[in-house]
Amino acid sequence: MDKRADLDALDNRGQLPVHWACSRGHTQILREFCWFGSLNRYADKEGRHPLHLACKGGATETVRSLGNGMVDARDSKGRSALHVAVSDGALEVVLALAEMGADLDIKTNQGSTPLQIAASKGHVNIVEPLLRFRTDPNARDNEGRNALHCAILADRGRGGSDCVLAMVQLLFGYGVDVTARDNDGRLAFHYAARCGNVSLLPMLIKKGSDVFQKDNHGRTALHYAARGNHLLTARYLLRETGFGQTKALLNSVDDMSNTALLDAMLRKGFLGLYRFWRSFWRSIQEPSGCGH
Repeated sequence: MDKRADLDALDNRGQLPVHWACSRGHTQILREFCWFGSLNRYADKEGRHPLHLACKGGATETVRSLGNGMVDARDSKGRSALHVAVSDGALEVVLALAEMGADLDIKTNQGSTPLQIAASKGHVNIVEPLLRFRTDPNARDNEGRNALHCAILADRGRGGSDCVLAMVQLLFGYGVDVTARDNDGRLAFHYAARCGNVSLLPMLIKKGSDVFQKDNHGRTALHYAARGNHLLTARYLLRETGFGQTKALLNSVDDMSNTALLDAMLRKGFLGLYRFWRSFWRSIQEPSGCGH
């Protein structure tokens, strides 16, 4: 292979042959390219280096062959190779990058750490080693969320999935701040109610959360449960208030003077609100149970 001009050929994404070889895990071909000087420093139009593409393809051997010289290089969105690997759930690549000295708390342009991305994707098998390697569970992204907020968001619409519960338990064990608020003042407790994850609520209450806590807009967890049509979550929150406090929670208003009932009506329309609360008042008379 001595046709050097071919090694400089670009496709319409600004990628060299070395990018293609890395994305497909062709380690032997990569060695040939390195011999002719086509190195890991070259980036495509999106700022992705060969290492990014090797991680995207889950090519652990290729990742190791590229070496650690550009291990923390970031693309146009601020993503390092580690961000790419955790997003794809490529555990072996993540472990290889950690051994190569990758910055475990490096942030994207949106302020997301690899741990936050792993948590938001529900990759509990990656969350565990990252925590063991002492990545920071309390790092904040640009919206003020820590890894606990991100882990709960992985549960959107699924109500108490095992991987979310496992991630939350892991984060508790490594000292995640349950009292942390995002830029809108929302706690993990609000996030759990918003996602309808009734299984998380008692865990968070044991850590100090309270049903009357409000965000920066005056909304309680009940507001978020009602907005999301989460009947069992709303029932749990009202039962958790204790004797004589249910009415106080129902009458709690946000900064627009809206109760959870009125806020839901404004969002769902009268018919949607009627159906929700009819179902809710039926369910509150039933015995407690788990689910969504």
